Amino acid sequence: MCGFCLALGVSKGLAVVLAAWRRVHGEERVEEEGALYAIANAIPTTAHGLLLAIPEPEWDVLYAMRTAACAAILVARAQGVRLHACRKSPRRPKKPPPQGKKPARQGHVSTATLLMNRKANLITP
Repeated sequence: MCGFCLALGVSKGLAVVLAAWRRVHGEERVEEEGALYAIANAIPTTAHGLLLAIPEPEWDVLYAMRTAACAAILVARAQGVRLHACRKSPRRPKKPPPQGKKPARQGHVSTATLLMNRKANLITP
């Protein structure tokens, strides 16, 4: 149950970050360029650094802040995000399979048929 709650909290935090990015950079650009894996991987690393760099009493300002003010700060911070740092790796088109000559496929013959033919060949001289 604890793991589910943690996953739920992380997914909501990621949704808030992505919403701020979409507001600043546009929904199409974030969807095309932003790799969800790279974004999700960058958040804990950055958050750990922020917790070390900013003293705990200064975080109290954010806790007391209203939702609209906090959203305005997120949008302002999203303007400084470099989307190309979290971009998807482009997929290349698949190569067509080599066109080699395949031997003609013969139909399936059951084991019972093979045994009957072999038995018939052994009986007749």
